[in-house]
Amino acid sequence: MVVGLLAASALGPDWHAMGTAVLGGAVVFAVFYALWFFVPRAMGFGDVRLAGVVSVGLAWLGFGTLYIGLLFGFVAGAVFGIATALVRRSGRRTTFPFGPALALGTVVGCCSGRPSSRPGSAPVEEAHRSHKVGWRGAPVPHRW
Repeated sequence: MVVGLLAASALGPDWHAMGTAVLGGAVVFAVFYALWFFVPRAMGFGDVRLAGVVSVGLAWLGFGTLYIGLLFGFVAGAVFGIATALVRRSGRRTTFPFGPALALGTVVGCCSGRPSSRPGSAPVEEAHRSHKVGWRGAPVPHRW
């Protein structure tokens, strides 16, 4: 995945997205690793590794996409956990895999990405690049 993102960044002028991907992946992996380290019964290490890889891809699309993907993954995991507890009549200590919920959150995050969630793709930023607006978005008069 990292090789593909590097190639996509190298072919286009989108190196900022690669930095965002590295930062987002490192932060999410560190948070999941800390959760696994301090409460090992709460999450398996496979979920930690999956969260690290998935967050690199989501963060490459933007921090908003990363947030939506992880949020939906946790919501899907909670819904699945509550449904499992109700159907099996099990308690809070019942374990279930978190990976499928995280994968579902990744799909939702990728599909919900707005064009403005990637740096440099918002209409105002495009206008700034072409020098058609000032720093507050006001039109700049054409100079002859």
